[in-house]
Amino acid sequence: VGKHASVASSASASANNSSEDDNASFLDSLFYMLSLSQQSNILKTPRTFIFDSGSNGNFCCNPSILREIKGSSGSITGVTGEAENINQGMLPLFGKTISTPNSGISGISDKSCIDLKLKVDYVQGEQIEVSIDDSTKLIFEYDQSTSLYCCEFTDEVLRNLERVEKGKKNTCLISTVKEN
Repeated sequence: VGKHASVASSASASANNSSEDDNASFLDSLFYMLSLSQQSNILKTPRTFIFDSGSNGNFCCNPSILREIKGSSGSITGVTGEAENINQGMLPLFGKTISTPNSGISGISDKSCIDLKLKVDYVQGEQIEVSIDDSTKLIFEYDQSTSLYCCEFTDEVLRNLERVEKGKKNTCLISTVKEN
């Protein structure tokens, strides 16, 4: 296949538009590869996010980045740990995100990028580029010490995600049909 790959998004519905009734299934299905029970020191800063191709939900160890945080009765399971009654918040553009303050890691799932129909370009061992819109890209650079692809979610990045999110919410299609 070669060193370069591109993922085209084709999912038709976003988890971010789901009703409150499916919160439990969202939480129960969230899976990531690091321990929930041990503090991890792999992040450069509390705003470092990894690109997680093994997760089907977003997670954040820095609750100050999230909006509308509320408790939930669901649970999440990782390879070496499980946590129950997790808080959930909203990450700009990406939507539902689990607050995992004791995990020491934050991540954007490949699934959320597919659900949002974002273009993802992957260069193995170098970077993953997520195209948010024509002027905004998230660059997850490869970190050799952890073998993870990392991106800093600075204030500027968060503002751009909010800008794109607001633009998407204000978009609608209206169609009328004149009777014959």
